[in-house]
Amino acid sequence: MVVPTAIPYQFSKIKTLSELRYRLVIAAIDLGTTYSGYAYTFKHELERERSAKDMCKVLSNNWQSGSSAGLISHKTPTSLLLTKDGEFDSFGYKAEKNYMDLVNGNKHIGWRFYRKFKMLLHKNDVLNKNTTIKDDQGNSYLALEIFAHSIRFLKTELIQALHRENVQPIFVETDIQWVITIPAIWDPKSKDFMRVAAEEAGIERDRLEFALEPEAASVYVKEMLVTRTTTDNEAEIVPFEAGTQYMVLDLGGGTIDVVVKEVREDRTLRELHHAFGNGLGGESVNKRFIEYFENAFGIKLMTEFRTNNAYRGLWLDFETEIEKQKRNFASGGIEQLKLNISSKFLELFENSCGKSLSDHCTSIEHLSSRRDKLNMHKDLIVKLFQPSIDSIIQFMRDVFDKKHLVGVSDIIMVGGFSQCKLITDKVKETFRGLNIVIPHDADLAVLKGAVIYRHWPEVIYSRRAPFSLGARFNRIWLDGDDISKQFRNTDGEKMCMDFFSKFVTIDEEFASKDKATLEVYPICADTTVMPVEIFKSDEENPRYTTDLSCKSMGNPFNVDMSDLRGGMERKVHVTLTMGSTEIRVEGQQIPNGEVKKIQLNLLKD
Repeated sequence: MVVPTAIPYQFSKIKTLSELRYRLVIAAIDLGTTYSGYAYTFKHELERERSAKDMCKVLSNNWQSGSSAGLISHKTPTSLLLTKDGEFDSFGYKAEKNYMDLVNGNKHIGWRFYRKFKMLLHKNDVLNKNTTIKDDQGNSYLALEIFAHSIRFLKTELIQALHRENVQPIFVETDIQWVITIPAIWDPKSKDFMRVAAEEAGIERDRLEFALEPEAASVYVKEMLVTRTTTDNEAEIVPFEAGTQYMVLDLGGGTIDVVVKEVREDRTLRELHHAFGNGLGGESVNKRFIEYFENAFGIKLMTEFRTNNAYRGLWLDFETEIEKQKRNFASGGIEQLKLNISSKFLELFENSCGKSLSDHCTSIEHLSSRRDKLNMHKDLIVKLFQPSIDSIIQFMRDVFDKKHLVGVSDIIMVGGFSQCKLITDKVKETFRGLNIVIPHDADLAVLKGAVIYRHWPEVIYSRRAPFSLGARFNRIWLDGDDISKQFRNTDGEKMCMDFFSKFVTIDEEFASKDKATLEVYPICADTTVMPVEIFKSDEENPRYTTDLSCKSMGNPFNVDMSDLRGGMERKVHVTLTMGSTEIRVEGQQIPNGEVKKIQLNLLKD
């Protein structure tokens, strides 16, 4: 079901958070794996009472490609070009054009060209402020700077658009409340990295929030005309009714995100299952194309084509051609994919292999070559898409196998990869009894939803913990404890070290700003600080913080216990604020100690 029109919220009923009251603009940035963009609206547009037929005025940019065709798109490629000195040159289509011009003029050596770098943040256990990214020529540069340059560009473009839109010369940058979209499956370390990059790009911490991509999409789509109902023998298409349970499938260039929500009576959303997914988005298909050609033509030849400066521009063209033709094929109706290939590649192949590419392809099933075209049969293309399709379908089956999710009736598909007909056809075939919703602007649903979410964060009534959270503490020895964990305190009592003292359990539900608190006692009467280290685990009940499933959430921090009155009976509270897109930590000695807000150092240097 392709959705043509949206119904806005009744924004006059929305309660705005006090800290947003005086912000005039809400602006969203989507730094995607393959493509990036922004959207914004003026605050009064969201607060105005609107009729059901009006569209909420969330604006996005139109980007013009650098090609001779001058194509217009809602997003621009996630490509960044820096000078030899590391200064910003350009981003998006312009960066790709400028770099190609340098390559064609043989002036590119030393320039730094980056693209599709966001996946660096996906499940990167060693991510820190000194993590580097290699540019197109294999030279390393600080990843934090790459992300900061990219965010700064999108921020600047957005501000310029705001000035063009706002005729009154009273607009200042502090009037903007920012929101950056991120995958729901990112761990806290990746979120922290993105926040630090945003701060380096000039976005202040107190003016920035994150929106989880599939969640933002669901905020946008849930008010669309998405489901059929019959009243007094008359059928109509209406938004989701209260009680509707639906799955959001966010198929991006890098990641696949799945969340399950329920619409409550007040139109807020309750999460029914914590977000999950993987890194098999649209870009994984491109990688399988490259792997296929390495097998078909030889790794040595393809490595030469990719790394030799003489072919630098041709390789970039080849990658762009794969992305372009993949998207054309994914839209459906094509029996054969035709890749344009350069005459220099044909020469390279013949010199390396001693025969023409067309002769070589005669022995390869579903592949042929004629002149400057490489022809790939539909069956071969489907095979390259299949791992991603299988992964998506398996994720969905896993959801529907859970007893508490049997009421899910609708599937919303968003993200650029959701426009792939191979995927949508398979989803419809596999889940015939469900209402499949594909918004007309599926690639912008996340951005527009992020703007609405930032204005009305209370629209998300509850979320579920993506992992179990606990702290490392020592406790009294219990029968059955691991003998290697035993030690004695200053009073000679047997103690157990490295105990996982749990705050929350994976998939536990929390309303917005709910808190989970641990009460902790010292093991010595003269203790003046309580050292605390937070850990996460994908198990429900880990026993020790040294278990394989446990990972530290940053360097330990200290909670002040300088008031020695009470001795061993003293206690501190360590509190996590849950139900938000980020975890916030506080520590306090009870009853009269100062509440200390803890900034977890997730990005260890």
